[in-house]
This record gives sequence, structure tokens and C-alpha cells, in this order.
Amino acid sequence: MSAIFCRVYEAQDRFGVSPSTIYRWARAGHISIRKVGGCALLRVSEVSDYIDGLGDQMGDQTNSEAV
Repeated sequence: MSAIFCRVYEAQDRFGVSPSTIYRWARAGHISIRKVGGCALLRVSEVSDYIDGLGDQMGDQTNSEAV
């Protein structure tokens, strides 16, 4: 079973982005950071979905309907 939340400092290993990038995305409103007992937590699916969307915007995803 995979984690629902992870800590911001785990972003490098889990998503390949630095904590400063995570905080920048949160400030821009792209993702949310939840504070729980002094820990900054990310919803894994939210960050993954945002990263997947970046690929779509940059043309990295293939379109199965393309000729």
C-alpha cells in the first residue's frame, strides 16, 4: 500500500523535485501543503497529478489519437 501523504523533505526521493520547488508550487496555488504537528505534508496523488499535468503542457505526453 502506498502512502497517502509524505513530508516535503521526501519530495526529492519520491518525485525528483527539491523542497524549494514544492514550496514554490504551493505558493503559486498548484498544490497544497498541510501542517500537522509541526510537519509539512503533501498529498502524494495531488503532487503526482500536478507533475503529470506539467508533462502534458510541455508536450511530453503522447496522444494515442495522433496520426
